[in-house]
Amino acid sequence: MKFLLHSFCILCLLFFADCKNQSQYTEKAAKSLINTENDLLEINEVIFHNNDSTSVVYLEIKNENLLYKYTDTAQLPYARLKIAYTLVHPEKQKQIMDSGHYFISDRAEQEILSSKSIYSMFTLPAVNGQNYRLELSVIDLNKRIQYAKAVAVQKKDLLNRQNFLVMKKSAIQFSNVYKVADTLQVKLNSGVYFNVWVDYFKKTFPIAPPPFSTKAETESAPQTDSTFSLPVSSEVLTVKMPEQGFYHVRLSEKSAKGLSLFTFSSSFPGITDALEMIQCTRYIMNREEFTHCLEAQNKKAAIDKFWLEIGGSNERARELLKRYYARVKEANTLYTSYKEGWKTDRGMIFIVFGQPSNIVQKNDGEVWTYGSAVNQTSTTFIFKKIENPFSNNLFVLERSQLYKSSWSNAVDLWRQGIYYEGRR
Repeated sequence: MKFLLHSFCILCLLFFADCKNQSQYTEKAAKSLINTENDLLEINEVIFHNNDSTSVVYLEIKNENLLYKYTDTAQLPYARLKIAYTLVHPEKQKQIMDSGHYFISDRAEQEILSSKSIYSMFTLPAVNGQNYRLELSVIDLNKRIQYAKAVAVQKKDLLNRQNFLVMKKSAIQFSNVYKVADTLQVKLNSGVYFNVWVDYFKKTFPIAPPPFSTKAETESAPQTDSTFSLPVSSEVLTVKMPEQGFYHVRLSEKSAKGLSLFTFSSSFPGITDALEMIQCTRYIMNREEFTHCLEAQNKKAAIDKFWLEIGGSNERARELLKRYYARVKEANTLYTSYKEGWKTDRGMIFIVFGQPSNIVQKNDGEVWTYGSAVNQTSTTFIFKKIENPFSNNLFVLERSQLYKSSWSNAVDLWRQGIYYEGRR
């Protein structure tokens, strides 16, 4: 992985001098956990508090929605980006602690449409004992669109996720999900540590119950199966991922805060194993069908037969299967917490009902609406955000018997060979 440092970016200023007087850019949100519009830009960031006075921001920018253009002298097209940032006091929004911008460019490969990531980094003057708000913008200069997102820089707490930097084969990692037996190097902040504590969670977690169930998804943190300590050498820790479950690495024996590293199936976020296909289809199966598929000697034949029976034809069955498992994959990408996204409340609703017509994000949760908000026939789901040391992405549905009708309608349509789109 090659990071583009400020020294390189300064050299690019002459190349981008014509950008200086450009008019305002069309502004859009960056792609986020609650926004799946195709024309948005996926921007992932990792913040690492490397010492008591500075923090480093690492960026991964997916190139799928960038515009590549030919210049007069280039044989291949270029994407041109401006990275701008402002560090502000979280309580005094007008108090700017730091700001800056720089330019980067990316030359397309021989195959212009190839999907890849562009990497960059910059340093912030963030001191211990203070939290900040980072306002980040990535401007596609060819497309004249500015993508923006806000990121919390949490430096009051020297035990949280931002005090760890995860690398695999010297490459910065922007995900916390890994393959079995992956070997990771975990760099720690500049504190003095002789040991770290690792909690191991081996168990598998149940799927979300229906939205009308009186049994809600658990709001309590999972219980550890075992805990062990590891010695620290040169502020770098080596971790080999387990065959199943996840690790939670803590810098303090007395604090639950730390870094979680997850192992799911080898195909995650996708689904290829027949057993997992059966398990995640439980939402639209009755008890007898589910038991039959689980106990079948040939599980792949059993799940294929289920889809063929509700589809009525091979062509329709393939279309239903494609739609359903695409939603499973999307749920894994968007809603994974300490368990796979398809098992969570938001994942369940997304798989059965599809993408909401509208999502309102609040400090303490999210509100999903299917249909017009002013229409009495619309359905609204309210998710409460649950604070826990393992994931910032756990939301629990406020269940109600009132959901029974809309849930049954959605499931019945699937079983009639019609994939449900609740936002229509």
